[in-house]
Amino acid sequence: MTNDHGRRRPDVTTVEIVGGPEALTVGLHDHDARWAQDYLQHRRRILAAVTAVGVDVEHIGSTSVPGLAAKPIVDVVVVVPDITAEEDYLDGLLAAGYELRVREPGHRLVRTPARDVHVHVYGRGDAAVDEYRLLRDHLRADAGDRALYEGVKRSLLDRRWGDMNAYSDAKDEVIATIKDRARSARGWSAAGRRPPGASRSRAEGCTARDSSATTASPGVTRRPGQAPDPPPRPEESTVDIRTLGQDLQVSALGLGCMGMSQSYGPNPGSREDMIAVLRGAVELGVTFFDTAEVYGPHVNEELVGEALEPLRDQVVIATKFGWDIRDGKSVGTDSRPEQIRRVAEASLQRLRTERIDLFYQHRVDPDVPIEDVAGAVAELIAEGKVAHFGLSEAGAGTIRRAHAVQPVTAVQSEYSLWTRGIETDVLPTLDELGIALVPFSPLGKGFLTGTVDTTTAFADGDVRAGIPRFTEENRAANQAMVDLVGEVGAAHGATPAQVALAWLLAQRLTLVPIPGTRRLSRLQENLGAVRLQLSGDDLTRLGGAADRLGVAGARYSEAMEKMTGL
Repeated sequence: MTNDHGRRRPDVTTVEIVGGPEALTVGLHDHDARWAQDYLQHRRRILAAVTAVGVDVEHIGSTSVPGLAAKPIVDVVVVVPDITAEEDYLDGLLAAGYELRVREPGHRLVRTPARDVHVHVYGRGDAAVDEYRLLRDHLRADAGDRALYEGVKRSLLDRRWGDMNAYSDAKDEVIATIKDRARSARGWSAAGRRPPGASRSRAEGCTARDSSATTASPGVTRRPGQAPDPPPRPEESTVDIRTLGQDLQVSALGLGCMGMSQSYGPNPGSREDMIAVLRGAVELGVTFFDTAEVYGPHVNEELVGEALEPLRDQVVIATKFGWDIRDGKSVGTDSRPEQIRRVAEASLQRLRTERIDLFYQHRVDPDVPIEDVAGAVAELIAEGKVAHFGLSEAGAGTIRRAHAVQPVTAVQSEYSLWTRGIETDVLPTLDELGIALVPFSPLGKGFLTGTVDTTTAFADGDVRAGIPRFTEENRAANQAMVDLVGEVGAAHGATPAQVALAWLLAQRLTLVPIPGTRRLSRLQENLGAVRLQLSGDDLTRLGGAADRLGVAGARYSEAMEKMTGL
């Protein structure tokens, strides 16, 4: 068998692909959904080109590092039988229209107008291949370290780096610790098993400083037994930025504003106090604020509008439609197109703005086809009155149908350590369609903070008094969950609220929780979760707690639950 240039092609022995936007596995992944489709096209072309000339493909992945890469990168790791003839194995890429440029031995950079393609070529038996396979196989077998690795990658890629070396050093520090455990599991020496004369890899060189060091935050090592550093004070650093859907950038933690007007008993402060909290949130780095016409009703939008009007160009405001409100009370759903328009016009006035950044349908209206709802919002987007479309507590089928008419930027649903129902159908659908998740009640309506127990007496107007999960009996049964969260927090010098939020943030980059609060001190505490790095073991223990410990009581009354998942 020969290639187009008359050279003999070596036999193909294996073809294996991991990574990509479908799942975060070993290697790099596609950070920005805007490039996902372009990446998939290049992925297919590269695979066809290199395998056609007999290359063993170890990995095809992609990444973009915010602030450092002007365009995303495709990484291809190939293993060839004869490294001295490596150029022969890249003929397929050249024939496919890629331009090959040599950067360094064993590393070829292929330029395209849309993205860079890094081709790493190694011979069989090369130490770098052993290192790669060691990490890959260990992460496939060890769920705890896999969760740690994925969490670190999400965290690193979600930050703004001014220096590629700083990014690489932070990543390599964590990978070095994981490799130590992988070598130990295989009975290798701490220095690792290398072919004679092979040089040490850069990542492995990090372990030489102290193979007993345990992971703290990226770029920091800590001796066993050394007290953990407290989470950084939010005012000392900016809040990370995440992207909802294709291009709506918001702070990694938002602020749910409902409780400032209803649902959690008497407000501990005045209207002026709440305005101060909202403006203080912006000073702390929060840019994402959530309200709805039904909160109050109407008064919560008015509060948010007044507070944020002077800061409008610094924030993203989300509000919601979908209720039939009469005499100050919601009497059912109403998402008729003409009603959606009326609500939008009224919300614009109350929010003192010319556009609604994110407009959710608050609950699915069973009497109005979702296609009509999406079409009505699409018209408002075309008119510039709305920027993005969202859904709340919708089922997977409804999300698909709506997205086919008008792209859905985000879905808001309850999601936390003790409310996981959307993991079966909704989350896979969001991942497939490139839709973000905005979890409300990420702290379990306060229960996961450890401030609610069997002795708590709910005040008049506190909705928790009517929720099955908050009966005295069920609070006692669910205390084990709070105890676990507190135990993990104690090991990190963090509060239960910070642990519960950090677990959520580690699940995926396309997730932005919106915990509510009426106190600036609580907001500052919550923001500490953005910098809290949980270990793989922590994430595994917390993630399995709901199944292991059980959750007593329904999250809603029967009537309210019937309005979700439609």
